Amino acid sequence: MTGSHNVFAELDSGVTGTVKFGDGSLMEIQGKGTVLFACKSGEHRRLDGVYYIPRLTTNIISLGQMDEDGFKIDIEAGVLRLYDLQRQLLAKVHRTPSRLYLLDMNITAPMCFIARVGDVAWRWHERYGHLNFQALRKLRRADMVRGLPPIDHVNQVCENCVLAKQKRTPFPQAAKYQAQEELELVHGDLCGPISPPTPVGNLYFLLLVDDMSRYMWLTLLRSKADAAAAIMAFQARVERESGKKLKVLRTDNGGEFTSVEFGEYCAGEGIQRHQSAPYTPQQNGIVERRNQMVVNTARSILRARGMPGYFWGEAVHTAVFLLNRSPTNALDGMTPFQAW
Repeated sequence: MTGSHNVFAELDSGVTGTVKFGDGSLMEIQGKGTVLFACKSGEHRRLDGVYYIPRLTTNIISLGQMDEDGFKIDIEAGVLRLYDLQRQLLAKVHRTPSRLYLLDMNITAPMCFIARVGDVAWRWHERYGHLNFQALRKLRRADMVRGLPPIDHVNQVCENCVLAKQKRTPFPQAAKYQAQEELELVHGDLCGPISPPTPVGNLYFLLLVDDMSRYMWLTLLRSKADAAAAIMAFQARVERESGKKLKVLRTDNGGEFTSVEFGEYCAGEGIQRHQSAPYTPQQNGIVERRNQMVVNTARSILRARGMPGYFWGEAVHTAVFLLNRSPTNALDGMTPFQAW
């Protein structure tokens, strides 16, 4: 129970009634809602079923009610520990000299919480893997996709994007050369090892980008040694799909790309090899930037929904699917999916 109207993130004023206290006095209930508060970790948590009683001068939390709602309560040696429904520690409170447990809650502003629930722009920002709002509006304006509603300007900053997409100084924004047809130039890069591994033991992912269309393919790998076989399988698939031959493969100098066997295979297939200088990822900047976008998008998806880290494999596959259908500065009025 609380007497402060401004702490509520949601409030249903239609809930009424009275509460009788130990001294026999009655107080009128004028609503029931949700209070949003921040933990020390910065995570936002909800406290549901809070009564609004304007005459109340002290906030009260009923341990009996929380026990009835499925929370776990431990009291030992003057310390009260409150656990939520998933048995994660929600609060740790020390007993005061007056034998009360005073919980100091950091109430947060409900603005972002409300926007996430009802705002169409925020909903599509999350559905599209935390794509920026300018790109969402471009998709709608240029009719690149079907079914996307108008996206209004959003002033709030997405906390998950800020935390997940921090990065180093950017590479050059544009390449001096762009291929004129499919598979004329393909960029490749290996990312990993990533911890924790996926449920089937994958630690790496191989990202391949077609220079002309900027279309991406992603393959999960258990080890670096699997990269060469994955590229061979990729070549067979895309050459059959496009009717074109893979001409140039550009990668870094990693051992997975420089083995004698893989070099002989590329020579036999007539594939030219371009390799960047050591410690100079900007020479293969197209795949490096796309790699960064895939990781950032996947990280945003996982963080926004509180998913365990070992789901990163599904998240990067989803990110590639979405980015292939998102606008890019390298293409005019088309998505990579359309260009490919």
